[in-house]
Amino acid sequence: MTPIKATVKNGQINATVPPNWPEGCEVTIEPIQEQISLGMREEDWPTTPEGIAALLKKWDAAEPVAMSADEEAEWKAARKAQKEFEIATFDEWSKKIQEQFP
Repeated sequence: MTPIKATVKNGQINATVPPNWPEGCEVTIEPIQEQISLGMREEDWPTTPEGIAALLKKWDAAEPVAMSADEEAEWKAARKAQKEFEIATFDEWSKKIQEQFP
């Protein structure tokens, strides 16, 4: 059977099912997880020379990020903490990865 889309309104699920679905058939309904992404989706990246040139031009026109002294100090502290965490947990993670490849 083909999947269908439905919406929830006033606590009820509103859906239109194809006519070939038999009366009384069981269905599974679960919410679609909203995908959070940063930046562009893979399928939105330009692949033509013109598209790539346009994207580079857009990037070149972007203003640099300016941070206050406090923001920069906070950013540097966060980077340092992340580095220390990665160094401290490297052996543990490395062992887990090695166990995946006997």
